[in-house]
Amino acid sequence: MAFQVGSMIFVHADAKCTLTPREGPKKGQPFTVRAASKLNAELGGSAVEAMGNSIEAVAIALGKASHTFSIGLDVSQVSVDYAVHCGDGCARMAHDIAIVLNRPGLPPVSFLIGNAIIEKGFGLSSDAGSQTKDEISGKNQTLRIKHSGGTIDPYALPGTVA
Repeated sequence: MAFQVGSMIFVHADAKCTLTPREGPKKGQPFTVRAASKLNAELGGSAVEAMGNSIEAVAIALGKASHTFSIGLDVSQVSVDYAVHCGDGCARMAHDIAIVLNRPGLPPVSFLIGNAIIEKGFGLSSDAGSQTKDEISGKNQTLRIKHSGGTIDPYALPGTVA
């Protein structure tokens, strides 16, 4: 399914996903994910309402953010390969993830997932008559969107320096 950013349309096939361990023997060395059937990055904001003498809230503000990510893998070997790339402790270490949408003639759009912890992955799922699959997913500290030379922090306070 295509989605539009400004006047640009990207599809799943335009995406390239890399995972980079922040610790261990391969710290800082990116690993390109192949056979990703699904890519997902969510802000996960949660609003807090202040109630008063009215049925409606007297104020509402963003109270917390719990970012999540998931990478569906058509081939479970990809998660095994990433575990080998990271070495021992692969599920305990933090990772940076970049999902870059790139199409000829259009400026790329990147979703930068920072300080991610993998809660699910490095296993397998199978159905009769199909190959083994897996999903790498978890929570992350930051999610930034890079577009046309600038980086957007959805939760930065306007007029402040992050």
